[in-house]
Amino acid sequence: MIKTASGRLASFSGFRIGTNITLKKKQRVALIGDSDVVTFFGLEQLVLGLYASRRDAEREIESIQSAMQNGVASYELQFTQVN
Repeated sequence: MIKTASGRLASFSGFRIGTNITLKKKQRVALIGDSDVVTFFGLEQLVLGLYASRRDAEREIESIQSAMQNGVASYELQFTQVN
């Protein structure tokens, strides 16, 4: 189980990194989780958090994987950018 930046607790079957396209000068990178919930359109996808760089999002995935390998039952995101 992962606690998202919005406070939602959910389980995910996969993760990917996407660029959040905005009109602002600062582009942010989004960590997207594929939920175990199946909808009419397929697996539910949820933006877990926004990051200042791709490396920050990669560090988050590495931390999630490490927590899973160590048997941690739930994980709270550590590297998200709040602004």
